[in-house]
Amino acid sequence: MVVAEAVARGEAPEETDTEEVVRASVAPIYRRLLVCREPVTARHIHRAARITADAAAAGAFLIEEHPDQNPT
Repeated sequence: MVVAEAVARGEAPEETDTEEVVRASVAPIYRRLLVCREPVTARHIHRAARITADAAAAGAFLIEEHPDQNPT
């Protein structure tokens, strides 16, 4: 999996939820195709990938504990 390889290379934190990264990267594409019924270009795909990769590198997709496991 590409996301796991990025984590292994140190491009994203080890605690990154790889499945959530994939969901976030494809969500704008599916929205454009299925909800808006607009065409998808390579530019749209690259933009979604770049934004998601930057967010992953910044730690936006860290695996979080379930709120019930760690009450505040």
